[in-house]
Amino acid sequence: MIRPTKYLDLDTCVINVAAAIIAELQRTPAIPLDELNEVIAVQISEDAKINFFPALSLLYITGKLDYDDNADAIISLVKRTGTSR
Repeated sequence: MIRPTKYLDLDTCVINVAAAIIAELQRTPAIPLDELNEVIAVQISEDAKINFFPALSLLYITGKLDYDDNADAIISLVKRTGTSR
């Protein structure tokens, strides 16, 4: 359960990590799991790795991404908006 407290770090919380994952998947629609984890750690911080898998679970449950076990990659199911031609 996502329960806020006064000590919650908003930069590394599950919602922020999930938003960063969606943003990265809009740039690269399919990305290996380990690579995505490292990209998020660089973008936010190493502390974001703690909430990486809960954020993935949140996005998977809500139907925003899928996992390709053959390629060990995360695939975006979010429609790309605002793309320039």
